[in-house]
Amino acid sequence: MKNLELMSNSYCFCTLSVGRRYRKHARELAKDIQTYAPGVPFVILTDKPDEFSEFSSVLAFEHRLQSVKGYHDKRLVLEKSLSLFESCMFMDADMRILSPVPDDLSWNPGLTGRAGCALVKHLGSMNNSRKSQLVKKIAEKIEVDIENVK
Repeated sequence: MKNLELMSNSYCFCTLSVGRRYRKHARELAKDIQTYAPGVPFVILTDKPDEFSEFSSVLAFEHRLQSVKGYHDKRLVLEKSLSLFESCMFMDADMRILSPVPDDLSWNPGLTGRAGCALVKHLGSMNNSRKSQLVKKIAEKIEVDIENVK
């Protein structure tokens, strides 16, 4: 295991990478982080941690899926990352970083989410109106205005 004291960052990137396909994606993301965010740790929960041993900033931890298709396992990635660092940036394993990550990122307390479009637009493009109605009911229940959610 790598020495965490050598990694001085207060934040890390993190992902879930279980199965050959997602390990391949995560290896590409690890290369991107090495290139565009050198020295920023990358926490990975994976079924084969040894496949990431060549990356000096990767902290790979053994993980077996505990939910259907890993949907709820992402919270375990966040839990592990936040046990090691003050903040973390979760990225799906199949994402890429294409340019340098700024050194002066500032982090607000709490959780921040980012998606590619407004939730209302996304719901409108869904072919399943049952799912769309469910999301709207949940938003209403927790008193969230979905018009302002991205």
